[in-house]
Amino acid sequence: MEAEASSGDDHDQLVAQYQAFTGREDMGECRRVLEAHGWNVEMAVQDTFNEQEGKAPVYGHNQHPYAPETAGEPSPPSAIAGIDGQDDMPAQLLRHRRAVADAAAAARSTPLARGMGRGDRHQPLSAPQRPAAGWMQWCWNVVSSPFRLFQSGIWFVARFVYTLLTGAGMLLDVPDPEGDVRKFVEEFGRRYGGPDSPHVPNFMVCSYAQAIRRAKEEVKLLLVYCHDGQNQSTPAICRDVLCSEEVATFVNDNMLVFGVGMESPEGRRVSVTIRNWGQPMLCTLAYRHGNSLVALQRIPLPQLESRGTVLAALTMLVESQRADIAQQRVNLERISQDRLIREQQEREYNESLQRDRERELRLQAQRDAAEQQLAERELRKRNRLERAETLRRSRQQAADSLLAEPAAVDGNVVRLSIRLPDNTRLERRFLGTESLSTVHSFVFSHEEAPAQFTMLTTYPKRELVSTGENVQCIVAAGLAPAAVLVVRDEDVDSSGSEDEADEDEIA
Repeated sequence: MEAEASSGDDHDQLVAQYQAFTGREDMGECRRVLEAHGWNVEMAVQDTFNEQEGKAPVYGHNQHPYAPETAGEPSPPSAIAGIDGQDDMPAQLLRHRRAVADAAAAARSTPLARGMGRGDRHQPLSAPQRPAAGWMQWCWNVVSSPFRLFQSGIWFVARFVYTLLTGAGMLLDVPDPEGDVRKFVEEFGRRYGGPDSPHVPNFMVCSYAQAIRRAKEEVKLLLVYCHDGQNQSTPAICRDVLCSEEVATFVNDNMLVFGVGMESPEGRRVSVTIRNWGQPMLCTLAYRHGNSLVALQRIPLPQLESRGTVLAALTMLVESQRADIAQQRVNLERISQDRLIREQQEREYNESLQRDRERELRLQAQRDAAEQQLAERELRKRNRLERAETLRRSRQQAADSLLAEPAAVDGNVVRLSIRLPDNTRLERRFLGTESLSTVHSFVFSHEEAPAQFTMLTTYPKRELVSTGENVQCIVAAGLAPAAVLVVRDEDVDSSGSEDEADEDEIA
């Protein structure tokens, strides 16, 4: 936002510089010219002067973009409001305004005013019609172009020197415009305000560019007061007119008020912009047709010395512009409402989009978790099958390693009865010289037997070592001629819990 505001101030300063050189008032027209020339003030001023002199633009523009777009476009209001509405004006005010209009027309008709390009700003500029150029005309243009360029350069330098001598140009590089305005407002309040004169216009403390921007944003008339501290009429104007209860109350209720001293750099720039040539003056500005800032009314001397004339003129202007201002505010409110609706729709769309993204992320997380669980289940199942296959082959190898069961008539036979953890009973005859590992292999070869187990005697309860190096034979273990053994499962917890978990997942 700060970058946009800074760019706006720079463009307003360039517009003010262009107005100082050319004498044009319509800010919208000036902006279009500067935009067409890439905001280069020198190029825009040179082309404008050449156009007024009936010459071709030196920078290659065949037609200026500030020519009217349509023939029926309404002209901006008169520089002095009320000249066309003579029937409703008081006789004294009518005489004053006729005198001012005659003086302004006479001033515009002087050679110097024509030389400075201060003609009627409402007349559209257009390039003169030229006949089709043949080869002789082309040769003449080639020969005479250096002289035309030299003449244009001399004329531009002459205008530049004139603006320096008269203070009308190059005074626009204002280092502290807000400081100049603040100094004037404080001095005005100190000299003409206070308990003896409580009614003072509410001057804005800001630069001229900020003032016109605020007038555009708030859709209000902008009353500009150029203060001349050296003029002998200034004290009476400030004390009896501007600080009167009627005028101060009226302008504070109906307008934005901007004032600045003409002796300051900001004051000189404002005076050049609104075409005030060295005397106290009130000028009322307003935006028209979007971005066009026009002067609706000027109240110079001697009208400015009469409180009644000033109040009547301002009252008539406000009443004449009330309907237009109301319509502009309605349009602005509609634009603002449309913008709010668009912002709300964009916000709701973004929120809905965000919710969709979050829902998609949750679904994706659920899908990933389900896929991970399925992969883990498949891995456990594969491991279980591999263990089962390994166990089956081990049982088969154990069964293959057993010798044939001896006959019961053999005197070295030991009869063993073995109870498994699931109460299954196994019975077999072994030779007394066989080791306990043979008994272990016999038990392990049955599918009902645990994968890992230990064999115990019943009474007295004793654990038999059936694996490893120190394995006893059956007779040495004290199992002859017959014995009952119990198998204790050493892998029941892990195996049982894993199988139950797998069964629960499958279910």
